[in-house]
Amino acid sequence: MAFAIAPVAAVAPNGLAVLLAASGVAVAAFAPRHLRLAHVPPVPKVAIGAILAWALASTLWTIDPLEALGGLVRVIPASFLGLVVLDKCLALDGDVRARLAAWLLAGFWLALGLLAVEMASQAMFGLYGSLFANTIGPIAATESFTNRAKTVLALLLPMTAAIAARRHGGWAGVATIAACVPVFVFGESMAAALALPVAALAALFGRFGGVRAPNLLAVLIGGAVLAAPLLPHLGAMENLGTRRDVTVSIYHRAVIWAFVAERIAEKPVLGWGMHASRDMPGGHSKVTDMAEKIPLHPHNAPLQIWLELGAVGALAAAVLLAWLARKTAGPPGRQAMSVATLVTALMVASLSYGIWQGWWVATLWLLAALAAAMPRDSLGDRTAS
Repeated sequence: MAFAIAPVAAVAPNGLAVLLAASGVAVAAFAPRHLRLAHVPPVPKVAIGAILAWALASTLWTIDPLEALGGLVRVIPASFLGLVVLDKCLALDGDVRARLAAWLLAGFWLALGLLAVEMASQAMFGLYGSLFANTIGPIAATESFTNRAKTVLALLLPMTAAIAARRHGGWAGVATIAACVPVFVFGESMAAALALPVAALAALFGRFGGVRAPNLLAVLIGGAVLAAPLLPHLGAMENLGTRRDVTVSIYHRAVIWAFVAERIAEKPVLGWGMHASRDMPGGHSKVTDMAEKIPLHPHNAPLQIWLELGAVGALAAAVLLAWLARKTAGPPGRQAMSVATLVTALMVASLSYGIWQGWWVATLWLLAALAAAMPRDSLGDRTAS
């Protein structure tokens, strides 16, 4: 799993759902004791269970119950298998953690090399003359697939840079980050381009914020989730929404988020129901000839939770994320890595993908499992317990 996640993301990001399923089934088959989830603390189990149970209940009032049930048929098993893999990773001993970290780093460099060659071949031969187009198929060379690949590598970067620094010295960590710059900024992925500065700032906050940083982060993240419906009404966001150049993605997102905030206000407690984003009344109204008010989902996880699951779902999500923020606590190096990983994942989730997309759900579970399995002395904290 550790070696495969980055290369699979590079060549077939939708295959991450298969990787999660295979990893979970393997753990269940060869170490069935982890089906009891004894190593996973109660808070995430209860919060995730509450979100999924409420999503199931929302099929009673959602716009398209069959579509919602179809989504739950995918999300519930994936979440259980994700918990099983997480339980296994939490139970690993130090030697296994070190080997896993080495395999993750090797896979990351392989994937980064593949993406670099693909980007260069696109520049020279065009989208349909590139490496992926000629070896995997034309769809593998499209922006949506390469953007997903860059996003997954961006999420893995704090861990892989920490591993490189731990194993080979600080220069290797810096080189890992530097090698990502041309790959991440080439193309249309705003999330991947923002990942580098966001991760850097978050790492600095985690490294120098001391013991108070996780608690402060928990308050900020939990508060942001609960306040999400108010944020599109801030002056700066409303100003962005008045612009109609939807080729600039943040302008279009500002329009989407303002529309979503209006719909949230209509059903703030129960929400519209799971997958209601796809068929939201007025959502397919045109902003311009090229853009709708809400194309499939809000491109913002907190707003989608509020829109579909209401305040009940938002409260469970806020508790889960605040708990995760507090769990970033540790020695300075590991805390920096953990804070950067969490903040980068939240940044991407707040700009890009729908929360029920199978490959994205799998990505987040695999990321959580790998973060839990990292050596406890990451980034030079060699004396940490």
